[in-house]
Amino acid sequence: MDPRTAAAILDGIAARWQLAPDLEVTLEANPSTAERQRFRDFRAAGVTRLSIGVQALDDDALRALGRGHSVADARTAIELAASIFPRYSFDLIWGRPGQQAEAWRRELSKAATMAGEHLSAYQLTIEPGTGFFREGVREADEDDGAALYAVTQEVLEAAGLPAYEISNHARPGAACRHNLAIWNGADYLGIGPGAHGRITLDGRTHATRAILAPENGSARWSSAVVATRSGCRSTTASVRTNWCCRGCGWLPASIGGAFAPWRAASRKRLSTARRCRC
Repeated sequence: MDPRTAAAILDGIAARWQLAPDLEVTLEANPSTAERQRFRDFRAAGVTRLSIGVQALDDDALRALGRGHSVADARTAIELAASIFPRYSFDLIWGRPGQQAEAWRRELSKAATMAGEHLSAYQLTIEPGTGFFREGVREADEDDGAALYAVTQEVLEAAGLPAYEISNHARPGAACRHNLAIWNGADYLGIGPGAHGRITLDGRTHATRAILAPENGSARWSSAVVATRSGCRSTTASVRTNWCCRGCGWLPASIGGAFAPWRAASRKRLSTARRCRC
């Protein structure tokens, strides 16, 4: 995204909504040289928090993941972000093919020394239709996944970055507001190709889905925006239900299986109750 586009979007939002004086504006960026050259322009556009897609602090792992940057690039991007933005974060991926718990412990310990107030650690999942799926890459099995998850919690908590939801860790008061809103069931607008949103009207939650990326849908998204002032392709409504990331470890049955290591790496299937027990 061109920084001028980011500025135009933020100006458009400010013209339509009353903004909080301490508004948090997060932008995701890659550690590449081309992206780094635009960090200052993004800050000038109004971005207050940068999230960098590092994904690994191991050059062999980065090549295996198909990433175009090196560990040195990532370190430079993190240092630059720390000097420009009030807040920054970066993410890592665990559960990579062949990854061992002790190697992950060393990599994560290094990451903790580079992190500011926030760090994300996501489990690798192989989705149908992706390159990894077509190549037959397998996810970490349940035992390895549980061991890697336990290492993640142990290392980051010891570094003063405890988990505040399943994949994100922060020092007290530094949790990403967007993440908190999602996990606490707040509404959010999905604007742009491929975006999804959640809006509550008259006690019913409406899920919105936009037409996919323009390159996949030709001019469908932009044409829909011109015709209807919205790129949405569907809207569904349901009675609001919530889930808990705090005390009881409850998750809806539809997503419980994806988070098997959650709750002290117990590897037990999570409750299928309709509501949490907190």
